[in-house]
Amino acid sequence: MNGTMGDIVFGVIVVVLLETAIRAVGRRRKKRSELQSPPPAPSDAQAILLAQQGKKIEAIRMIRQLHGVDLKEAKVWVESGGSAYMPAVSPIPAPAAVDEDAIAIAMAGNKIAAIKLIRERHGVGLKEAKDWIDAAVRQRDGR
Repeated sequence: MNGTMGDIVFGVIVVVLLETAIRAVGRRRKKRSELQSPPPAPSDAQAILLAQQGKKIEAIRMIRQLHGVDLKEAKVWVESGGSAYMPAVSPIPAPAAVDEDAIAIAMAGNKIAAIKLIRERHGVGLKEAKDWIDAAVRQRDGR
């Protein structure tokens, strides 16, 4: 009788575990089928829509990412509803093409002055100028 009772308990446990596993798999399949397609790539129209929804910071961030413009230009564009002039941005040159003067200033330990010089000479934003200088210094240091 003891062996039979143990077999019954064991069987009940196996059935409960199998049922739980089957339900879990069913839930996963349901979740996978409910997945949505990835969001569309950002566009100017989406940025304007974000601004109209009161999400101005997200819209500015999107425009900066899409067009590579600085903060001020993106803000003016978003606030104008997309009607402001969007300047064409030239690609950032490789660190080797960066001014030797700016590199020398940065290597001497004055990165802020080097970044200011790059911004003045090339008309780029703060982040772009900093990225130029950092990459040029890394390249010269051999890192």
